[in-house]
Amino acid sequence: YGIVNNGFHDLNAEQPFPAPAGYYALSGVSSFDPIPSNFSTPQRCYDGYFCPRGSIGPEGSGPCPTGYFCPTPMLAVACPTGYMCPGVGNTFPRECVPGTYQPLKGQSNCTLCPTGRICPGYTRTSTEL
Repeated sequence: YGIVNNGFHDLNAEQPFPAPAGYYALSGVSSFDPIPSNFSTPQRCYDGYFCPRGSIGPEGSGPCPTGYFCPTPMLAVACPTGYMCPGVGNTFPRECVPGTYQPLKGQSNCTLCPTGRICPGYTRTSTEL
């Protein structure tokens, strides 16, 4: 596409451009260089939210789901064993505290240690006698 000029194609870029992944723009952007509070440039999305290319608001397409954490606006990671990811919009997993454990990935809570068992220390994945 574009006009052939001396064997090269001159591409006619369309503006406004969609915001890049991790950023939003209310009606597209004129530049890919973010400038805080200049809404003709991309603005950073909220932490803990999915923000794919072309997002038009700071919450992108929604919060990181329960049982996951989102260290970046484009990456949802299942909560590891020994941790929990309660609610939505987590940016990091939370450790299971002493007296609890979690043997499964992708969980929103830790399990209380059953009677007759012990769960000493943080990030437990199993119980002890």
